[in-house]
Amino acid sequence: MNIESTEFGSITIDGEKLDHDIVIYPDKIGERKKEITKEKHGTSHKFTREEMEEYLNQVDTEKLRVILIGT
Repeated sequence: MNIESTEFGSITIDGEKLDHDIVIYPDKIGERKKEITKEKHGTSHKFTREEMEEYLNQVDTEKLRVILIGT
C-alpha cells in the first residue's frame, strides 16, 4: 500500500483518490466510523477513545507498531 499524496480533503493511495475519512489497516482500507465521535461531541472534528477502540478491535494489537491520526 503506497500513500502517494495528501491534500485538504483527500488522500491518494495506490492511484486511487479518496475524498472521505478513512482508516488504514495493515491489510485494508476502511471508512472512518465518525458517527461514534459525532454522537458524543456533535462533531466529527474530534476523536474519542471509543472510536479508537473500534479500530483497535480490528487488528492484532500485539503486532501494532504505528498509529497515525491525521485531521
